[in-house]
Order: sequence, then structure tokens, then C-alpha cells
Amino acid sequence: MVAELSALEHEGDLITGQVFVALNASFITPFDREDIQALAMNLDDILDNLEGAAQYLVLFELNEIPDALRQFADILLEMTEEVGKATSLVWNLSNEGAVRNIIVQVSALENRADDLYNTVISDLFKDERRSPLEVMKWKEVYQGLEQACDACRSYSNILASVILKNA
Repeated sequence: MVAELSALEHEGDLITGQVFVALNASFITPFDREDIQALAMNLDDILDNLEGAAQYLVLFELNEIPDALRQFADILLEMTEEVGKATSLVWNLSNEGAVRNIIVQVSALENRADDLYNTVISDLFKDERRSPLEVMKWKEVYQGLEQACDACRSYSNILASVILKNA
């Protein structure tokens, strides 16, 4: 799984580079250059955070799969699916309503992720059976997952700005 995420992250880096090259070579763009750059960079941030969290699981040799990890995975799967839908729809401004609905959904999912993160971090530090080192390892994993959720929300906020500017 880490190898797949690393490959996707590398592919994302290449695509981001291609976007920047295309922007520099294009006279007319469908949206503001800054918005396109921000969208590309935020998509890359999502991949970077997901890859980082997966690498921590391997590097720290964390073999258990706590329920909170599954919950984060479910939230992130739904968020990335919504981001993908919104991205495919935003290029046609007649889809404004559908994109706005997706943005609201991503925001709600990110709020769920925030609540989950706060709960799991609190529980980690209260669990006296865990060693301090183990707590630190899991904190890094959960922090990376929460940052990936934040990146999804940031991406959707940029989409909202694009819609507002071009409506």
C-alpha cells in the first residue's frame, strides 16, 4: 500500500510540474493562473500527507489497526471521492450547484475528522498502557491523516473561490 501511495504521490508531483509548465506556456487559461496553481498544489498536499501517514505506519512498525485508523480511512476515502467529483464538474460552470453541494460535504467530513482527531489524541495520551514512544508514533500517523483532511478542505475552499469569481 505504501508503494502504491508513493507511486501516486510521485505521479502527482509530475502532474503538478506539467500544470506549471502548461500555465507558463498558455496565454489564456480557463481560470486565474493563481487558482489553477493553488488547486494543483493542494492536490499535491493531499497526496503528500497520505503518503507520509502511510510511511509512518511502516517505518514505526505499527501493525495494529485501531478503529480510529479505520474511521480516518473511511473519511478520507469519502473526501477524496468528493474532491474528484468536484474537480471533474468545476470546469463547466453550469455545475455550480453540484460543486457547492460537494464543497459543503467536504467541509462536514473535515469537521468529523477534526472531532475524531481530537478524540483519538486525547485517548492516546490518557492510555497509560501505551509507552510514550508508542503514543508519539501514533500521534504522527493521526496528525498526517488529519492534515490530509485539512488539505481536502483547503482544496474545496479554492474551488469555492473559483466558482465565486467565475459565476
